[in-house]
Amino acid sequence: MVSLPRVQLDVREAVSFQATGKAADRVMAFATAWGKYYRLPLPPLQIHVEQLPRQHSGLGVGTQLGLCTAAACQAATGMKGIAAADWATSVGRGERSAIGTYGFLQGGLIAERGKTKEERISPLEVRCNLPESWRFLLIRRRGEGLSGTKERRAFLRLPSVAPQTRHRLVQLAHEGLIPAAIQADWQLFSDSLFEFSQLAGSCFAEVQGGDYNGESITELVRFLREIGLPGVGQTSWGPTVFALAVSQSHAEEKMMEITDRFEDVEIIVSAPDNRGVEVIANRLSRSCVPAPTTR
Repeated sequence: MVSLPRVQLDVREAVSFQATGKAADRVMAFATAWGKYYRLPLPPLQIHVEQLPRQHSGLGVGTQLGLCTAAACQAATGMKGIAAADWATSVGRGERSAIGTYGFLQGGLIAERGKTKEERISPLEVRCNLPESWRFLLIRRRGEGLSGTKERRAFLRLPSVAPQTRHRLVQLAHEGLIPAAIQADWQLFSDSLFEFSQLAGSCFAEVQGGDYNGESITELVRFLREIGLPGVGQTSWGPTVFALAVSQSHAEEKMMEITDRFEDVEIIVSAPDNRGVEVIANRLSRSCVPAPTTR
């Protein structure tokens, strides 16, 4: 999980439930789903979306927005001790992956186990912090990733992951990424991250035409590795590409090299997020929503 870009909501008491700001229609849809799941009327809140990253860019914005909406509704109705599966299921998330749900609640580096047919979401297997000094460059070029109906159709077209591929991905996670994060070994983490991301991308080659979604992203990944950023990959379907820097100054130095080469990129430098969701209550105002006790 990364600290930027972020979803930020302002939640206040109201006469009836209202959603305003960016993607207000999605907030209303998530809240309606939450109410149906718990068989409760929507609480009298105004939820205003203050910050919302660009949607369908591979950053899990829909999941974060849905879970933020659930957090507001749960807090307003005094719910406590909510299980991760209920967080996700109440707003229709976690169908394929629970990474976004566990990351929302806890932050850090998340590894899930994979779910059986009987399980609603994949159980959490490992969660650990990433070094606070590391920085992720999130680099976006033209285009938009798959979402909604197009994404569901794409998944139906994909073949099953080969057993040897699955084995190697698990091996990279448990022998590379997780121990390297705990030991703050930037080189091992970067090397493992690149191989993991490229191998995972190859599982989607039938839809996206290769390990990455198009020549534009492929070119960017190649360039980033050439300038000394080995830990590079594509987020979800793209178009965002990530690259791991060892420090803020390292990230800023590489950002200048990237913008010198590509004129059409947007870059965000972000620290890891090892905390998860934050609910900040203004105790001087009676209009605040108390923070959920479950993180």
